[in-house]
Amino acid sequence: MTFNFQLNENDFADAQRSHLRKRYGKVGIVPLVGFGLLVVLGLVGGVSWLIDQKSEAARQMAPMAILLVLFSLITLWPWSGIPYRRQFRKIKALHLPIQISVTDTEISYASQNGQSKISWSAIEAWRESKSIFMLYTQPSVFSILPKRVLNADEITAFRELLTSKAGKS
Repeated sequence: MTFNFQLNENDFADAQRSHLRKRYGKVGIVPLVGFGLLVVLGLVGGVSWLIDQKSEAARQMAPMAILLVLFSLITLWPWSGIPYRRQFRKIKALHLPIQISVTDTEISYASQNGQSKISWSAIEAWRESKSIFMLYTQPSVFSILPKRVLNADEITAFRELLTSKAGKS
């Protein structure tokens, strides 16, 4: 199978968010409960401040509400995809056409910047999202293959090839 394509901002942002979910997505129940309690306390503080700004409780809880909002915005910023879209626009090498050839022994990448070949044994893991396949050669290094360049049969065949050659995702 040979695929010719050009990455776009959406492919890159989806891949980065999928990678974040892989690394940090498995959050336990204890941090979620703790974050939930902070949200509730922040809401109570914000509401009590809105009702009566001069009360002692409102003055004590208002800074926590502000910190909670800031913490939430900082935490959610990467999930928005905006920083990855900006990063994609800056890295001109990602804008070049790419050709990926998949065989039973290796995966070959070619662009104007060069060529590389990766044997199936070098693929440590793979991940699939709604719009892309990601092939990991190291824990934080991956290649992207957008599903938009494959038809339905090729998606199924590629998924089966990945499962047989690189294991489960």
